[in-house]
Amino acid sequence: MRQPGESRVQKRLAAIRCPSRPALPNARIVHVRRNPAGACLSCFFRYFGGDLPFACDLAELGRYYRAYAELMAHWRSVLPEGAMLEVQYEAPVADFPAEARRLVAYCGLEWDERCSAFYETRRAVTTSGAPANLSRFGRRLARPRWPARTAPE
Repeated sequence: MRQPGESRVQKRLAAIRCPSRPALPNARIVHVRRNPAGACLSCFFRYFGGDLPFACDLAELGRYYRAYAELMAHWRSVLPEGAMLEVQYEAPVADFPAEARRLVAYCGLEWDERCSAFYETRRAVTTSGAPANLSRFGRRLARPRWPARTAPE
């Protein structure tokens, strides 16, 4: 059971379908955007145990991502200025100190130097890529999984 004032983090896209802003007017919304190809390929290559059937089909993933992008465009247009912080997925890897401080400030929290050493945590980390992702963070974890292509001349 959470204590009063304790934070809650929701990472699943399905949570975006039901806005909690009216019920939680002081909630801090952080939207982490990722390159569409990176997001879809990450889902495609990860087995979710049947919980996300759309993740097993690239065409369906593309449709799902497009619907998600349209939904987020809607929220950008109707939420008041400053109600949602948008973070590009790769930005914390490129400039972690600045992005971490920006996120902590947006959440109305004071900076704690332990934020800089998050990978040294002893608590359980239960994301699909952890703990390997935490230990590799400093080595540019968020590099694209696909080769860069240029248009023929």
